[in-house]
Formats: sequence, structure tokens, C-alpha cells
Amino acid sequence: MATAAFEDLAETFAFLDDWEDRYRHVIELGRAMPPLDDSFKVPALK
Repeated sequence: MATAAFEDLAETFAFLDDWEDRYRHVIELGRAMPPLDDSFKVPALK
């Protein structure tokens, strides 16, 4: 069962023609998010 957020994202990706446009959109979404809290960061991955 898909969530509303997933359906919105799928519709947006269907609208974007090129893989580079989809990739750019993912980057923009990531930049718009708040920074990851330090409590979720794993020292082994730094």
C-alpha cells in the first residue's frame, strides 16, 4: 500500500522526462530537508 507522499513523488518523477531532471529533483528535496540530528549519525560512517 503506497502512502500519499510516495504517490506524490511518483507523479513528480513521471512528469520529469530525463534521468538528470529526476536526479536534480532528488538533490533539491534533500537540500530542502533539515539537517540530520547528531543522535542519528553513526561514527563508523564518518
